[in-house]
Amino acid sequence: MNTLISPNEVVALAFSPEEVYNSAVITELDVATAEERYLRPLLGQALYDKLLEGNYQSLKDEFVAPVVAVWTRYLVEPLLASRCDACSFAEATAASNDALAERCRQLRLRARTLSRGLTRHLNSRVADYPEYNPDENPLNRCSIDGNIVQIR
Repeated sequence: MNTLISPNEVVALAFSPEEVYNSAVITELDVATAEERYLRPLLGQALYDKLLEGNYQSLKDEFVAPVVAVWTRYLVEPLLASRCDACSFAEATAASNDALAERCRQLRLRARTLSRGLTRHLNSRVADYPEYNPDENPLNRCSIDGNIVQIR
């Protein structure tokens, strides 16, 4: 499976050092799902393919990897308790539903903020990324902020 970042990179970027997780709790399928659902629509297929080929390394390191890492964590957060048990983290306990919902809300907010930052960067440097088409990026057409739908 070809992904832009590895499970190890997700753990390094999206988890704090105090959190006792290793890359075994994140699968390549989790990363691929996050890329397909949250990243590819922003970049477009052509720019995504260029990144997979190893082009635009600074774009990947500074903007794309954090977006993928936090969206991946957002996707797996509800599953982490069961996966940690399977990885022999005996001290792990399941979070309450309210705490889990709040944590997911915070992760979604962080991921959306990073996604908007990536979009702003791409929009301000369209000439640097000829494969990028701003008209195809859904964040350039519509976004939801605080229950307000903004259509551009």
